Amino acid sequence: LADGLAPAVAALLEGQTAHTPYWAAASGTGLVLVLALYAAFLVPRLGLVVGGLLSLLLLLGIVGAEAGAYLKYGIWLGFTPALALLVAGHPLALLARLPGRRLHRLSTEREHALRRLAAYQVDHGDHEDAFNTLRRCAPGEEVLELVYRCGTALARRRQYEQAKAVFEWLQARRPGYRDVKSHLQSLQPARSAADPGQTVVIAEGELARPLIGRYEVVRELGRGATGVVYLGRDPKIGREVAIKTLAFSQFDAEELETFKTRFAREAEAAGRLSHPNIVTVYDVGEEADLAFIAMDYAAGRTLAAFTGQRDMLPVGEALQVIAEVADALDYAHGEGIVHRDIKPANIIYDTDSGRVKVTDFGIARVMDSSRTRTGSIVGTPSYMAPEQLTGDTVDGRSDIFSLGVTLYQLVTGEVPFRGENLAGIAYQITTAKPKGVRTVRPELPAAVARIVNRALQKSPEKRYHSAGEMADALRKAASRARRSEATAG
Repeated sequence: LADGLAPAVAALLEGQTAHTPYWAAASGTGLVLVLALYAAFLVPRLGLVVGGLLSLLLLLGIVGAEAGAYLKYGIWLGFTPALALLVAGHPLALLARLPGRRLHRLSTEREHALRRLAAYQVDHGDHEDAFNTLRRCAPGEEVLELVYRCGTALARRRQYEQAKAVFEWLQARRPGYRDVKSHLQSLQPARSAADPGQTVVIAEGELARPLIGRYEVVRELGRGATGVVYLGRDPKIGREVAIKTLAFSQFDAEELETFKTRFAREAEAAGRLSHPNIVTVYDVGEEADLAFIAMDYAAGRTLAAFTGQRDMLPVGEALQVIAEVADALDYAHGEGIVHRDIKPANIIYDTDSGRVKVTDFGIARVMDSSRTRTGSIVGTPSYMAPEQLTGDTVDGRSDIFSLGVTLYQLVTGEVPFRGENLAGIAYQITTAKPKGVRTVRPELPAAVARIVNRALQKSPEKRYHSAGEMADALRKAASRARRSEATAG
């Protein structure tokens, strides 16, 4: 190129002239337009090295064409404006693209940082915060996967409204993504459920099981006045547990504090006890919408299943079951704990193994002077001792009275004290003498009548002095009753 330029310059200095053809102006204008498009659209997209090399080749090509045309044909093409545009346009295009590239890089780095933050939040259980973070990202595969994990985790944690919002976001961004539609369908009952005691919605099918604490919920076992009991599984060790829950939504603020205290007392009381006839408490916790206790899963049914006149246990068997309950109460009383709500529904009996378990220490009182309260009525009215109803001091003999009521119901199929309301029941318990068990069921042994009569004395001093003493009497009566039943059979 240098060899070609030197003669051309020398020729111009010597005064030689060149003509410009008629088409040169159009060619120059077309070249300027092409180079302008090149500088505006291609240079910003090329790498710095590749763009620089390409522009240099264009520059050398244009200069070479201008010099060659002049030397060989005496033609001056007039490509100077195009050369000026190329020389000035390339660096200007590079400068112009810097803010855009910087913004793009910053945007990419921001997205990456948000995804890392969301992944950290998901791993640490902050699923609502993670979802709010991910909503600020473009819905790529990684983002969709993290959002899906947020939705499933929220559903398992029973945060159904939040889970629904997550799955609706996924459905809007990627219709048909994984099993989002199934999740939305399973969450519909959770939003429309009117039962305030319902704490967990267990979806059918292959969706992940809900969690309470770290426990997977398998199915519902039963429900009481203030909560639901579920069969659960501890995924760490594969152990089955019973999970008793208390849903906070069913109480106003004042009631909630009362029931929270009572619920915590159950865990404290039962957690202090270790006896083969008392349900073992493994864990206690509180989440956003409920409190829970994870305890030993006792197979069998509550004694309430055997209180109907057609479902009653043989007398000897019933006496043996109540004797084991008395053993459990004697142990608890020795530890300073009164159950205060002994009744058939709180005693689990497995007829196959013969195991008996006392559960629900939810209103047990730890007999510390700092916690003693009189004047309050706690328990199930039909099974309460007189002193419970009158607000007097409650001790282990109150449980003996309740156990006497339970035994009465097991052998007769009815409770000894009845009333249309609490006042009527309280009057019967505190003043009236119940019908004798042999009046209701004449074939019962006299020993059963003696045990029941002593346990149901109005005055605590006239009852058995301890649950252990009552257990001894029950075993003796059970042994005689079984011998009699075997002879009759």
